[in-house]
Amino acid sequence: MHAAVTFPMRTIRSCAVPGAAGRKARGGKTRGVDFLYVFLLVLSPIAAIGVAVYLYNSVQARGSYRGADGGIPWADVTAYFLGLFFVLYSVGMFHMIGTDSDLSTCSVLRGGEPSGIGLPGFVGAEQGLLPVKATCRWADGVTINRVPGFVNPGLAFALCCTALSGSVGAVQFVRGKRARVPVH
Repeated sequence: MHAAVTFPMRTIRSCAVPGAAGRKARGGKTRGVDFLYVFLLVLSPIAAIGVAVYLYNSVQARGSYRGADGGIPWADVTAYFLGLFFVLYSVGMFHMIGTDSDLSTCSVLRGGEPSGIGLPGFVGAEQGLLPVKATCRWADGVTINRVPGFVNPGLAFALCCTALSGSVGAVQFVRGKRARVPVH
């Protein structure tokens, strides 16, 4: 079974939308969930490129990696870690893309034929957006994660560093404003 994503003037038949065939077989609605997967699959690389362009322009405008006062430009540090988050999220989302069905994608990863001939019974596949996961399960207990192991710890690290650097930057920004305000 194929998942069909319809755009004006054309139809894309693929499994770029993970698990859509299984949801359709169970009688579930797929339009909202499918749109979310495709939206995130397209949005995360665009956001990463946008952050990279911001960082490039920011450094070019200053002429160095340091701030105007010689300090650390915390907005740039925050943008760097946010960009890292989007790059890692893109990697995870692209590993969720499969072929025609979860069975054929998972069977090839396990080393068999796309039809699953010669492998134990295929139980199913699970996908998740955060943490990013795409796991394949078989009846003999074997589980294969299609998303690389560095993605989710990297996402957690990038989010924590984004929050931390954003907080430090906000505190320094507020302190700097207070220092410039004359006291009467």
